[in-house]
Amino acid sequence: MNNLKIKLSLSLFLIFALVFIKNSGITSAQILAGYSSPSTEKTVVIKPISTIFKITHIYNKDDNSRSINFDIPYETNASINIASDNGSIVKSYLYENIYAGSYMINLDNSDFMAGKYNVTLRSGDNTQTLNFIVE
Repeated sequence: MNNLKIKLSLSLFLIFALVFIKNSGITSAQILAGYSSPSTEKTVVIKPISTIFKITHIYNKDDNSRSINFDIPYETNASINIASDNGSIVKSYLYENIYAGSYMINLDNSDFMAGKYNVTLRSGDNTQTLNFIVE
């Protein structure tokens, strides 16, 4: 009987937590990380949503990989353009009704010749720009 009460209490708590999370606007991508199979433990990570538009460039010399990370503070339309120094667009990403959260775009280095590139995140009146160099 005691075991049944514990299971019932845990079930009610989980239902309450799921309803709370659903109504808070937090996406599942912001909640769960590290889930690999039913036999392993889940790691729950609740990451606060950024209050500003932000964009960063990450380059990993070890495996020659490159990514663009960006934060969106609320649901909106957004675009990211990567342009060469002479202004020609190399890559363009358009997001309609993107949810608030943190995102990552993994870039293919074969798309970039040596030179300087400008990355621009636009959403409504918000614009963030950064530069990176490919050697």
